[in-house]
Amino acid sequence: GYVDDINGWDFSAPGNGDASVYDGTFDDHGTHVAGTIGAKGGNGLGVVGVNWDVGIIPAQFIGSDGTGSFWNATRAIQYLTDLKLDQGLNIVATNNSGGCLGSTQCDPSSYLLEAIDRGGDAGILFIGAAGNDIRNLQGGVSYYPSSLQCDNGGSRGWDCMVSVASITSSGDLSLFSNYGALHVDLGGPGSDVYSTVPDGYGSKSGTSMATPHVAGAVALCASIDPSLRAEAIRSKLMSSTTPTGSLAGKTVTGGRLDIGNLYGLCRPPVTVPPIVGSDRTTADATLTGLDLVPDPSGVHSATVPPDEVMSQDPDAGTPCRLYTSPSPRDWIWHRGCPDRQ
Repeated sequence: GYVDDINGWDFSAPGNGDASVYDGTFDDHGTHVAGTIGAKGGNGLGVVGVNWDVGIIPAQFIGSDGTGSFWNATRAIQYLTDLKLDQGLNIVATNNSGGCLGSTQCDPSSYLLEAIDRGGDAGILFIGAAGNDIRNLQGGVSYYPSSLQCDNGGSRGWDCMVSVASITSSGDLSLFSNYGALHVDLGGPGSDVYSTVPDGYGSKSGTSMATPHVAGAVALCASIDPSLRAEAIRSKLMSSTTPTGSLAGKTVTGGRLDIGNLYGLCRPPVTVPPIVGSDRTTADATLTGLDLVPDPSGVHSATVPPDEVMSQDPDAGTPCRLYTSPSPRDWIWHRGCPDRQ
């Protein structure tokens, strides 16, 4: 989109910005966020991110003095949307930390919301920090832009915005975090989060630290099933949260991010042929969360969750293992179902 935007773009720079998305060791906020999203695992170094194999495009709009503008934020969002629409990059979500309290500090920007809506129309989720003002975002108090509704005036039919509060390692709402039953969707780890910084590793706290956990989870979901669209990913994210007492009545879901649950919901269903028993034949079934594991002998196995097994064989009280011969229809019950052939 810009000349020499090899790694992204700094929209806070004078004029039209420049390609220097890293301006020195003080510029550590984005580095910390990036590590939470996608620091590599399995290499024995430092920390791991939520998604170990992910591309990240920095779009900086806050300068070295810690201030930014709605206009520069708008340009950053437009830049990323254009990369998806014009250059075909698979941009699933944006991770966003900037914002301010509407009732005391700022008013919503119509052009920023238009840019976020345009991103939503392109299938890009806007994952935003709920803010660190210890405020209930209701009764006329809003934190922009994450309190905005991104549904293109209702024409799209779903909201592309996901607002994230911060919780501690024990599940409590972080003392600094904003919250709100109407405008904050879920909680994520945001207190004393250890991640990458320019000169190594360090801890930071804030809803800015909770948000990349959710953004990384969204990217992970999309990588599990590339056919999923933004609306479906958001729906799975919201329905996969774990109920959390500190968030009850304080977030839309009343729960915290649960990547294990989300992983299960994002896995595409696997259709298996009829399962034949010694005294009955079950109907065709679609088993979710099935991992087919090739065996050197040519036999393939799959562990079936207990609830799935119970729904198909009420006599089986323990997980079964399914094996199939080279013929795709010759499935048999084994381990845990010894009376099934």
